[in-house]
Amino acid sequence: MDRFPESLDIESLSPETVQRIVQSESKGGQLHQRRGLAHGLLVTIGLSSATNMAERAQALWFLETHQAQRFELVVPMESDPKGSAPNGAAVATNAAKGARQIALSGYAANDANAVAVRDPILFQSHAKVYRLGPAQSNGSGQVVCDIHPPLRQNVVAGEVVTLSNVPFTGRLVPGTIDADISGHLNPLSFEFREDA
Repeated sequence: MDRFPESLDIESLSPETVQRIVQSESKGGQLHQRRGLAHGLLVTIGLSSATNMAERAQALWFLETHQAQRFELVVPMESDPKGSAPNGAAVATNAAKGARQIALSGYAANDANAVAVRDPILFQSHAKVYRLGPAQSNGSGQVVCDIHPPLRQNVVAGEVVTLSNVPFTGRLVPGTIDADISGHLNPLSFEFREDA
């Protein structure tokens, strides 16, 4: 699977909940609609004045050629983690499908700044990417975080998690590229929907 160029810095990521209308046909031939929720991202790529035109053109070319394809977008951590390396973290206690909190181990004791709100997290057992909420730490090196959306499947104690350079798999939303390649300071933005 192709990956969006990592040489371009991601300026901001805004998680959103997207309403999706799902249509189905009954045995009698009637159409029914229901609303579902999908976890999505609005991605803004910030290109500084030092970014050359070739890199900007490369990003636009990638987006134009991947409008109908799934691709990966690597998301860095927003926090400056302390304690253990961020990819040394693991699930501290079992958590069931639907849980809205997760306990992570592998950090220094009482390290409240180990993770930040909106940091992405990926569990070893499934491809769905989640976002972390407010965290509380304890004296045993565990950090308990809110998680969004709620877990879609069970996770077990000891399961490795990825917190840094998390790869999102998704698709470009057609018609959402906003770019002006005539000026270095203008941002490049597009809407990216997770499709894991």
